[in-house]
Amino acid sequence: MNRQVILLVVMVLGLGYFFKDTVLSLFTKTGGSMPSLSKPSAAKGIDYSAIQALLDGAGADSLAFGPDQWSSDFFHDRTRVFESWFRVTGISKGPSGYMAIINEQIIKEGHTMLGFRVTKIQDDHVHMIKNKDKITLELIK
Repeated sequence: MNRQVILLVVMVLGLGYFFKDTVLSLFTKTGGSMPSLSKPSAAKGIDYSAIQALLDGAGADSLAFGPDQWSSDFFHDRTRVFESWFRVTGISKGPSGYMAIINEQIIKEGHTMLGFRVTKIQDDHVHMIKNKDKITLELIK
């Protein structure tokens, strides 16, 4: 016999030895040590008393429901939070373009305030951007 046949026979016998219990349990009627897939006889419920005790003992400030605590949430819309940081009290058009008074400072297009860059100033609103967050500030009338 050649080497490949001998090697194949040795591998089959070796695998058979390691997996003999599994192979034998497939052919026996009792199923051997196969796990039962039936449902448990008693229904198991969730004990909510520990969760309720944590909620009862927690103060209002410990639960993170405010917009400031959600700042790390990827899906939270922070537009209104960012808009509340700014107050546009005046917009003027001069020879060099529009200028706006934001938080009592005179700002032109391209200037940065609180991490936001002013992209465009128009007659009644200001567009600002920071990373992927874009906000539009309305002139207070």
